[in-house]
Parts: sequence; C-alpha cells; structure tokens
Amino acid sequence: MAQAESGPLLSSAPRPTSVKPVKTMTSMSVRPLLSAPTRDAKPPPAQTAASPWVWMVITCLLLGISGGIRFWRDWQFRVRAEQGAVCPFPLDELPKSLGGWQWIESSESQLEPEVARTAGSSVNFVREYVNEKGGDRISVMVLYGLAATVFAHPPDVCYPGHGYRVILPPEDRPLAIPGLKVPAVCRRAIYSRKVGPTERYQVVYHTFYHDGQWVPELGSRWKAFRYHPGAFKIQLQREISGTLTHEDGPCESLLSQLIQEIQRRLSPNPGGAADAAAPVQAAPVPAGNRGRSG
Repeated sequence: MAQAESGPLLSSAPRPTSVKPVKTMTSMSVRPLLSAPTRDAKPPPAQTAASPWVWMVITCLLLGISGGIRFWRDWQFRVRAEQGAVCPFPLDELPKSLGGWQWIESSESQLEPEVARTAGSSVNFVREYVNEKGGDRISVMVLYGLAATVFAHPPDVCYPGHGYRVILPPEDRPLAIPGLKVPAVCRRAIYSRKVGPTERYQVVYHTFYHDGQWVPELGSRWKAFRYHPGAFKIQLQREISGTLTHEDGPCESLLSQLIQEIQRRLSPNPGGAADAAAPVQAAPVPAGNRGRSG
C-alpha cells in the first residue's frame, strides 16, 4: 500500500473581525463655569449719589436768574410808564380856531385836581367852541394820561353814575379822517337829567387814541398798556332839543378837526396815516340841528 503523500494541511480562510467603536462617557458640562471670571469682563461702575447741596445750588441759581429777568422787565415797564405819562406835545397847542369852529374866549379851564387824578389825566383842558355859521355850541374836554387809568372812565360809565338817564344807548360810529387809512371810531349816546322842572338832553361823543388807533373803548386792550402806556381822550358834549337822533353833525365835524390836529403833532404816520391819502370831509353840519351846550 502506497503511503499517501503528506502535504500542507489546508485550513479554512480566516474570518474578518469587525471592530466596534467604544463610546466613552464624560461628566464635563458644555455650559461655562459660572464661577470662573472672564478676562474681558469689567467691574460695574460704582453708582455715586448726587449730593443734595448740588441740587440746592442749581435751584437757587435758576431762581436767581428768573428773578433777575423779572426785575429787569419790571424796570423796563416802569421806565416806559414814566415816559408814557408825559404828553408828546403841549396840549394847549391845539388851536382855538378849528375850521368853522371858534373858541369862546375865557371859556378854557382844567379839571379839578381830584377829578383829573381819578380820570388818570396828567394834562387836560376844557373849552367851549361855537360854530360861526350855525351857532352850535359844544363843550370839549381833551386829556392825556396813562391808559391803565384813563380807560376806566368812559361817559357810558360816568354819566349814569352822576344821575343821568340813558335816552339813546351808546352806539359806535366810524369817522373818515383825512390822512388816516383806518377810520377813527367814536362812541355817542344821549343822556338826560332834570334841572328843576326842565328835562335837559345832552348828546355826548368820545374816543380814545391808543397805540396808533382811535377807538371807542380801551378795556379790551389792557394787555398792551405796559407796552404802550399813554392814551388821549376826547369828549364832546352838546345840549340838544327837538328830535333826538344818534346822528349829530356838529359834534362829528368838531371831533374830526380835533383828531386831525392831534395826528399832525404826533410822530410821522401815526396810526397808519397815509402819505398821500385822498381827503375825506367830515360829516356836514345840518342847519336844523342846533342847540346850546350844557
């Protein structure tokens, strides 16, 4: 028997081995440590409380500045009032002959000192004028003073206060004055008072000049008194009889003449005066409306 040849033993191919990854657990946290300071962090600034003395100094400084401005303004208004109490021209310069009106000699007088002081007048006169053609006679009062006092004494307040009855209530009437762009506005009314058995009727006109305008009252302009302290007042009184109407040509004619004379003596273009305005004549004097002043 033949011996079988020996040879290398055939072995089966090795099996591939698979390596499984090993997962490791760690206890490290992904959050930053709260207690670990960072290099860029800066300590918060210390809060300093302002001293109460600082606020007191600032308050006193503001009060001082406010008081100084107030004092300066009051001083300005006081100086302006002192200057405004002086009439811009001598009042007796107003002519005694005005158009067809002539001053009655020896008729000029002044208000009694107590009355003038109450009326706010620093200078005044009372005159009687007569119309050369019609014979109408009118009593005229012109005064100048501080508007803050003058405004409180219009005829529609004073006449009823002295026992006069209102027959025709006050009514405003514009007058076209040569050289003025804006009409002069006057106020007229008719009053009466019994003297013995006779009832006497008076037609009364008045107007004020303030801050460049002729107006029938000043009470609504009180805010301007500190800036424009001075004011003129013209008041006319005429005794009438017969038909009582608001229209009174003689008073309007004389009042227009007086306004023109005052305007001429004030600064250039006062009250919006026109440089070349077409002259407008005052109301004519009707022949039938005559009387004598009271």
